[in-house]
Amino acid sequence: MKKLREYKTVAGLLGNRDRWCKGTMARISYRGQPCEVEDGKAFCLYGAIERVYKPNGKIFEIVSKMREVLGREIVAFNDDCRTTYEKVIMAVKKAKI
Repeated sequence: MKKLREYKTVAGLLGNRDRWCKGTMARISYRGQPCEVEDGKAFCLYGAIERVYKPNGKIFEIVSKMREVLGREIVAFNDDCRTTYEKVIMAVKKAKI
C-alpha cells in the first residue's frame, strides 16, 4: 500500500484551482476520471475533508463544522452551479479547516 501524502488542512490540499473538482469526491486530475479519494489528485470539498481528516479520526467533527459554516450540505454547496473555487476556499478559510 502506497503512503498518502499528508496535508494538515483542506486549504492546503485545495491549494490551487486544479486540485478542486465537482461531481465526484475525487478525480485523477482536474477534469479526469473519478477515482477513490486515496488515489485522487483533485477533490470536491467533501473528498478533501475526507482525505485530510479521516486518517486522524476528526472527519465527523470537521463535517459538522463545515455544514454549520455553509448552512447546508457540503456536496450540495460544492456541486451547485454557482459555486466557484473561490467560494469554496472562502468557506474553508472561514471554517479554519
